[in-house]
Amino acid sequence: MRSTRRLQNAQGGQPRWWSITNKADVGEPALVSIFDEIGFFGVSAGGFLAELSGIDGDIDLHLNSPGGDVFDAIAIYNSLKARRGVVAITVDGLAASAASFIAQAASPGRLEMAPFSTLMIHDGFAAGIGNAADMRDLAQQLDDASDNIAGIYAERTGKTAAYWRDKMRATTWYKDHEAVADGLADRVRGQDGTVKDAWDLSVLNATRPANAAPEGDEPMGDGWVMGADGKPRFDPDGDGDDDATPEGDTDNDYFDADGKQIKPIPPMPGSKQAARETVTIHATAPATRPVAETDAAVDNSAWDAAKAWHNGTQADDPETFYAGICAGKRTGDPDTQAAWALPYKYHPDDPPNANGVRAALARLSSTQGLINKAEARETLEAAMKKINPDYVPGDHIDPGLLSAVLSQGLMGGTK
Repeated sequence: MRSTRRLQNAQGGQPRWWSITNKADVGEPALVSIFDEIGFFGVSAGGFLAELSGIDGDIDLHLNSPGGDVFDAIAIYNSLKARRGVVAITVDGLAASAASFIAQAASPGRLEMAPFSTLMIHDGFAAGIGNAADMRDLAQQLDDASDNIAGIYAERTGKTAAYWRDKMRATTWYKDHEAVADGLADRVRGQDGTVKDAWDLSVLNATRPANAAPEGDEPMGDGWVMGADGKPRFDPDGDGDDDATPEGDTDNDYFDADGKQIKPIPPMPGSKQAARETVTIHATAPATRPVAETDAAVDNSAWDAAKAWHNGTQADDPETFYAGICAGKRTGDPDTQAAWALPYKYHPDDPPNANGVRAALARLSSTQGLINKAEARETLEAAMKKINPDYVPGDHIDPGLLSAVLSQGLMGGTK
């Protein structure tokens, strides 16, 4: 077993790999540090979790760890996710292996990479002793653990578990900005992504403003135009490109440089999608009747599972809230996130999020511990039918779901 801990640390008692300091000032977040290997040499996560449970309110957690025991790390991850306060996490130096998925427990928008820091993900690994059957069983356990952890990355980023499993098998090292670009962190500390002191060269174009729409375009509504060539184009800023596709969005207004959609795109007026997304209230319905989910428009915004989970932590009745946004259910305290899985909308009264439903369906078969798998599948397939009336459950695969699975896809800190 490879270990970065100095051998002398194993002598003279049980060394701690964490530090928790409760600030004296009321309202100040508690400072938590994980700065060594997690859970080895007889020091399990039990002591860490016991000390953490005595801290109320927000916490500011700093990571500089090569990873450690995967099951201790999952316990830490779930404990952090279940907290009601804000969990701000900063990767100060290295968040590798198990530490990388502990980082994903940060509250939405609160996962930060320090400048020049590194994050690493990889497939689970372990040492084993036994016969051939034991080795085959160990291999299956490693695959299951890796699939489980890939689901953590998938929930945070909206990309599929299969995408992350491929990244993990390759043992992927991320520089600070690369982790942000792939969705594993929210920002690099001190960098807001804006370009400062840049030259505005548009003043040099004396014949036509830089953002002028091409001549001959006819507005269609909602940012869509009919071009002079007779082809529709989504061009809300009138700069002549087509923001509806990664290839056409030359200024990355709606898709980033890697082709990931960063803003929702309204359906083209007159299209079948636009017709399906129109809210319809039957004329025979009472005027005071609430709009049912079947009457509501589908949410086509970008999916952020971390945001959905965070909404649950703020609810007065977490059990009812989680039951309303999740298709999957696990054993455990129903007031905590750990008892739920496969979120697909942001609030119980919201319509299903199209991208959230696709992500949940893609992860259904690899999600561990479900006690209602058949019911979860039925719920998600019904939502998928609402999103795409042509969708047929079973052997027929929705093209949007297939595209999400193929274009995207665990790493583990098992040792």
